[in-house]
Amino acid sequence: MAEFVEVRKQRALELLVMISEDFIRVSFESINYQLLIDYVMQLSDADYAILNLVDETDDNLQKTVAVSLDQQDRTNLSATLGLNDIIGSRWRIRNNDLQWEYTAEDYSFKLPGKPVQPLIRVFKSFRNVISNEEADENVIAALERLYNIEETVIVRLMDDSRLIGNFVLLFNKDKNFDQHFAVRIYARQLSQLLIRRSREKEINRLLNENNIIFNSTQDILALVRKIGQGDYEYVRVNDAFTSQTGLETSDIIGLSPIRAFSQSIAEEMLAHYNDCLLAQVPVSFEMELDLPNGNKVFQFTLTPVHFDRGDYIVSSAKDITDERSNQERVEYLSFHDQLTGLYNRHYFNHSLRRLDNQRNLPLSIIMIDVNGLKLVNDAFGHNLGDQLLHAAGQTISDHSRADDIVCRIGGDEFVFILPQTDEAGTETVVNRLRKACRDVRLGPFQLSFSLGWATRNNLDMSTRDLLQQAEEWMYKHKLIESPAMRMTVIETITEIMNNMPYEADHARLTAEMAAEMARSLGWSDRRVQKVARACRYHDIGKITVPVEILNKRDALDDREITLIRRHSEAGYRILASAGEYADLADIVLSHHERWDGSGYPRGLAAENIPENSRVIAIVDAYDAMTSDRPWRAAKTVEQSLAELRRCAGTQFDPKLVDIFISEEIYKIKK
Repeated sequence: MAEFVEVRKQRALELLVMISEDFIRVSFESINYQLLIDYVMQLSDADYAILNLVDETDDNLQKTVAVSLDQQDRTNLSATLGLNDIIGSRWRIRNNDLQWEYTAEDYSFKLPGKPVQPLIRVFKSFRNVISNEEADENVIAALERLYNIEETVIVRLMDDSRLIGNFVLLFNKDKNFDQHFAVRIYARQLSQLLIRRSREKEINRLLNENNIIFNSTQDILALVRKIGQGDYEYVRVNDAFTSQTGLETSDIIGLSPIRAFSQSIAEEMLAHYNDCLLAQVPVSFEMELDLPNGNKVFQFTLTPVHFDRGDYIVSSAKDITDERSNQERVEYLSFHDQLTGLYNRHYFNHSLRRLDNQRNLPLSIIMIDVNGLKLVNDAFGHNLGDQLLHAAGQTISDHSRADDIVCRIGGDEFVFILPQTDEAGTETVVNRLRKACRDVRLGPFQLSFSLGWATRNNLDMSTRDLLQQAEEWMYKHKLIESPAMRMTVIETITEIMNNMPYEADHARLTAEMAAEMARSLGWSDRRVQKVARACRYHDIGKITVPVEILNKRDALDDREITLIRRHSEAGYRILASAGEYADLADIVLSHHERWDGSGYPRGLAAENIPENSRVIAIVDAYDAMTSDRPWRAAKTVEQSLAELRRCAGTQFDPKLVDIFISEEIYKIKK
């Protein structure tokens, strides 16, 4: 008998050695719970075994993970317990499982070193293991009959004083548990394995979270290790590195900055790395890099980190290319005029303060005003006016020196700041600008400047006085030059209008008929001449109407009618802007008003309409009716006169219609 016991101990020791070797090789991610059951069955000679582990989500529950039953017995056991499957089922942990004390029945066993908690408890009856809360009497009786169970052993798996699981070993009535030593050692081995597995899972979870955080950020992250005096290598980069740079990780991992980047970039990087580790504080800087994805600007932040293995730097890089571009655009717009690209008034004021010192003397300023801009805007629209301003800005800029500052400070005003330039040098620039104007034409118009300039030779003269003196000279020149420019623009418009079909003859004939009608009314020669001049320019506003609308054969739509009707207002603005024609402006504005007040643009009626305008309305209508147009043939004289009579008192002044017909004014047109 003694020899048999000795053989069993020897066999148990050999099995424990084999189990230890398996545990060393086991992968924590693929522990075979069924194999653990087989081991404890071999060590304990139990007839049945169950392995439970404390639930990872609730320390008050344990979950069955393996049983020593084939599929049929497992199904029967599950059915007896009223479960779909015993594997995966959860059981509430009984308090007395956590508070065992040493007794004679504990078969307590002490190992050298730290005292251990008791691991094994033997129950002489299966009924002592399952409480009434867990199963009723019928279930307990059924289990005893089904498996012939008597002695039951619970083997706890512990992490110090924390329960992590247990084996339930079941013995038939003809057996007793006597492998305390082997099972106790196995339980401690398995506990260590499960503890290591739990900690490995926690480490993997933390690593996964670290990877998620490391790779989920939109900024580039890199771990840089110091490898020598003033040298470094890249250890790790996140996913954003490849997506934002166009480089592969192999282009940087294991390389030093000298090998990864150009020499100039590497030298700057190394300088920042050294500063970071030397000061042991975060360092921030911006750098532009030439990458496969294009030139990009990054905001770098370096954070020093010390590990046992040496000094490291965590480098984060945020792509601020768009931000920098937007910032530069905002800065550009804050100092530049959008239309001409020149500096604006804000920059002019800033520059004037900056140049207010002895070093920039003599300091000269040229004030420049573009003549005729308002007239061009009124006559041809702001598009042509903008082109005129752009041409003016380009002309001024082309004749500036490297240190000169050219600004647009108002609608039609430019200023030229010339540091270290005396009166003679300034007049040279003025003469160049005047000459340059004669060579610049925009359509039918020649560019024209009114210029004023002044020079500051000492600091006794303020920049404000300097600017005021230049402005005064500019306005004096403008009084002389601007009217001439406006005259030129109106003459150019008239020439353009006379080259349009019908317009030259229409202007001449209406002027002749209006003059004759004025004489019939007994007007003075001066007044006769005035109404005749107004007739020559009454359609000058049509310069703003597209030619295709003026010559359209089909009926005009609402938009086109609106454009046509605006010509009287446009004519008013053109003539009012030139002093020599200002007295004609109101006559032209009102020549489409109607006697009954239904005309345009102001809806004047009867005597409120200027008499000159009422005369022009009649001769204008008669010449139009008796002339061929693209959209209709001319009416006869008789038809036209009948139309005038029909509209007298509604569209036309009835007394003036009578004079036009009775005095046979219409016969002037042959």
